[in-house]
Amino acid sequence: MEEIKLLDIADDLLIINKITIDRLFNENNQNALVLYLFYYKTAKWQKTNPIKANDEYCKKCLHWGTDKLKNAKAKLKEMKLIETIRKTDDKGIVVGWYLKINYLVDKSRIPETTIPASHQVADERQILNNNNKVLNNNININNINNHQKNFEELWKLYPNKKGKKDAYKHFLRAIKKGVSLETIQEGLQKYITYIEVEQIKPQYIKHGSTWFNQECWNDDYTITRKITTKDLASKIDYMNFLKE
Repeated sequence: MEEIKLLDIADDLLIINKITIDRLFNENNQNALVLYLFYYKTAKWQKTNPIKANDEYCKKCLHWGTDKLKNAKAKLKEMKLIETIRKTDDKGIVVGWYLKINYLVDKSRIPETTIPASHQVADERQILNNNNKVLNNNININNINNHQKNFEELWKLYPNKKGKKDAYKHFLRAIKKGVSLETIQEGLQKYITYIEVEQIKPQYIKHGSTWFNQECWNDDYTITRKITTKDLASKIDYMNFLKE
């Protein structure tokens, strides 16, 4: 059997026609949609259609169980989006089983005049871009919510609450650069301990915006002042006062 090579626009693009996507959404079967996209991605990776992707391989990659894969695969076969291909040698002996990935075509919507391939590609690329924008927006919203929550927890602890808006901006910049939340948390706790032990006066505690802007979680907060019995007693009294 002659293998059909895929003509890729770019290796990192998955371009699927609107009819196919609409039908998968209308079936209200997310597993079938995920499996179809996985098969299609595999075809792009293997640069061939039909593809070699047995059930064990799919379950391992998707972290799915047998029943979940079986049901999704059956739905795709029912919709004729995939079909099993048996490959034999010259003697008729089976040498492998493959999956062919198909598109759905609504013949009633095909005009008599053939649409140029370049226009069809452009339309499908626009659909893909729109879907990616929706997905990316959802991901960005979730990330922003998490960042805001994490920052608010840090801000509750910070001793000089001035410049919150700028502090949050600098916090986001640090996270974007790859600084972990744990690094900032540990740095802030060291600074708070340093302030308490060294008895730093309030007017010398950095504004919140300054601390985040200067990435002060990287600073050295070595304790130089010796802790006396009086200090410990004062701190215990203070903690008892807070509990009352």
